[in-house]
Amino acid sequence: MSFECRNIVESFKLTGEAKRKANTMATFADWLIEDIRTKLDEEQQKQARRAATHYSVTAVQTVPYSKEDKQNEEFLRIIVDHALGGSCTNCTKEDFKACDLRVAFIHASVPVYDEFTEDCPYRIKE
Repeated sequence: MSFECRNIVESFKLTGEAKRKANTMATFADWLIEDIRTKLDEEQQKQARRAATHYSVTAVQTVPYSKEDKQNEEFLRIIVDHALGGSCTNCTKEDFKACDLRVAFIHASVPVYDEFTEDCPYRIKE
């Protein structure tokens, strides 16, 4: 697991926060294996090393990405574009946390317009 986490950094050319998180995962995987190893006797450690050579960590797609998924993403993009262009541009709502559109965006994992604002992150000020 540690090796794969470190390999991800190289494969995807991760930088910044993503690289730090992948390296942290690798470190925690190392610590986990070490904690497990220290609780095993010598014979169990040999068995674990032997078994480890027969296993690998693999990420496998469990649900195929369908044409319908792609079409749904396109429909969502169109809705978001219209909502941001209409409702969110120069929005005057004072209690943005009560905004149904904001809640819908969050549940649909729509990226925010301004992640550093104290105001609604989807509000577009022109």
